Amino acid sequence: MTDEELRRGFVDPDHRIRLLMLTNELVEGSEYGFRDEFERLLRTGDIDEYRAVAPRALAAAGGDWLSVACEAAAETRANVLLVLSPGGLPITPEQIGRLTRATSPIVLYWEGDPWGRRKPITEPMRHWAAASDVVFSVAGEPQLSAFHRAGASSTRLVLHTYCHVQFEDAERQPPVSNRPETDLVMVGSSVVRFGRLGLTPGAPSRAALVRRLQRLDRSLAVYGSGWRGRGARGKVAYRDQIDRIREARVSINWDHFPDHACYASDRLPISLLAGRVHVTTRHPGPSLVRTDGLIEVDNVEEAIETASGLLLRPWSELRERGEAAWAYARHRLSDREAARYMLRVVDWRLPAPPADPWERLRMATTDRDRITLQRRPGPMARVAPDTSWQ
Repeated sequence: MTDEELRRGFVDPDHRIRLLMLTNELVEGSEYGFRDEFERLLRTGDIDEYRAVAPRALAAAGGDWLSVACEAAAETRANVLLVLSPGGLPITPEQIGRLTRATSPIVLYWEGDPWGRRKPITEPMRHWAAASDVVFSVAGEPQLSAFHRAGASSTRLVLHTYCHVQFEDAERQPPVSNRPETDLVMVGSSVVRFGRLGLTPGAPSRAALVRRLQRLDRSLAVYGSGWRGRGARGKVAYRDQIDRIREARVSINWDHFPDHACYASDRLPISLLAGRVHVTTRHPGPSLVRTDGLIEVDNVEEAIETASGLLLRPWSELRERGEAAWAYARHRLSDREAARYMLRVVDWRLPAPPADPWERLRMATTDRDRITLQRRPGPMARVAPDTSWQ
């Protein structure tokens, strides 16, 4: 959506966003990226209030998270409620009504995981989708349609992003120019069972990719749970992934949901920020991220051929393409940009993320919903469908 489209039904200029965020943290405070950006927007006066509540962490500790959230909503007079990946946290429509009744906030629901075959969306997700004004999904079809069937009035694509807090040093400085000792690196767990059956649609292909990589006459590092054999290095902490990727010349991956349109796991922004050429799955729909450091392929065979061909190229060429990927990803594919992109649906005065690639998300959204902000009683506008495109 352009700024002009947003201005047509703009909110009361005397009011700013008062945000309540419900995180999906098991450890309160660990959602570093979104918390950091919303706190920054509060300090700069771009939003008026901000509070975060961690329902899963509170529930695990035996607390009444809903009462805590209702109290926070009342204290902040929240006019925007942002819900992050509610997953399996039990909730009923009546409880959602209790939380939203006092201040009637605009409800934004961010779903940061792909769902589908062998991993159907959960009942709490359906309840939140039905209660939301906008669902932001990291995957397009068939996931967008699944949310519409659950009752979502509007859906939008959002990019998978890297945490700019945990990768602050990597964001600040490009990788050193020395040629790495390892040829290939892959970061991603195995969820294959009984040799062939995968718990996700792309799991068998990912396992096949690793088996093929292990047969190559190239040095290899494979990080993640479930792998055995040559190059298997075990789990790696999120904040250490860029360091491990930078120890190799080329990064490679196969996504667990290869048939989801316009999707990419967070391995993509992380690998680009690491400053390495990244070979990964080509998904249906338009490519949203465009840099010489990214190569998308259709199958495992093409992934192996592409990676093998890259390793025949001079290190100076790979280094240059990797540095271009790093320059593209930093301050473009981070949580700060995703946070602003979502809140700008409510208030276009917030700082805009770069048009490349964020403006392309609107064009790639397959259900063609657009949003305008129409006045309603109270300080903020209500999000409603706009059929002006018809």
